[in-house]
Amino acid sequence: MKAIWKSAILIWLLFFSTNLITAQELEQKSDGYYKDGQLYNGTFTTFFSNGKLASERTFIRGLEDGMSQYYDSTGALIEKRAWSNGKKHGTWFTYTNSGLKTGEANYYNNNKHGKWFIWDEKGILRYEMNYENGKKTGSWFMWDESGKLLSEKKL
Repeated sequence: MKAIWKSAILIWLLFFSTNLITAQELEQKSDGYYKDGQLYNGTFTTFFSNGKLASERTFIRGLEDGMSQYYDSTGALIEKRAWSNGKKHGTWFTYTNSGLKTGEANYYNNNKHGKWFIWDEKGILRYEMNYENGKKTGSWFMWDESGKLLSEKKL
């Protein structure tokens, strides 16, 4: 009987602590993210109610910096975002629950910049786009579900 009570208490503590962790929040203000009234520095993690990791984000002086990662409720990685000093900067990726890449987007100083790719849920490349400092540029391509080129547009 003692073992049952110990197990029940342990389960309750795990559940309670998980809910406490998910309840912790950052406060977003115009100049950055705050925790306990201070600009936040460090890695901020959130969890789903089932205890699985929901997100990992790094902040320096209240601004996102480095790679942020987002997961679905099963623990599968579904998105990676690159930041520098609070601005989108670098390559962002999206994935299906099974791990197939569905998107790759490039940013520079908070602007779309470079090649962007979109794949369907089967892993077939469907779109290729080009940006320069937030403006559409270059050649844009679109493929059908079999991988056959449907169109090419030059901007």
